[in-house]
Amino acid sequence: MEAVINIDVLRRSDVDVTFASVASALQVDAIWGLRLVADALVSHCARSVFNLVSLHGGMSGSANLRDCEALEGLVRKHMLEGYCKFAISYLRSLVY
Repeated sequence: MEAVINIDVLRRSDVDVTFASVASALQVDAIWGLRLVADALVSHCARSVFNLVSLHGGMSGSANLRDCEALEGLVRKHMLEGYCKFAISYLRSLVY
């Protein structure tokens, strides 16, 4: 739910948000049966530059993020270039 709230607040503030899926499909199955549709796949965003990379996931979601090579490359690129990122929920312990 952290992702949904952040996406909603940012878009209401006229911020250009790209909600990307680490899976091979745009549909993201979240907790409690919630299904979201991403704007893009992380693998298609690898060459993009973002002012902020926001990472969200519970136990299973965090493992999916950790195991996504395209996301790892995107995060590394943004870290090396000095862009921001932040983690919420269980993600910090699994990704870092």
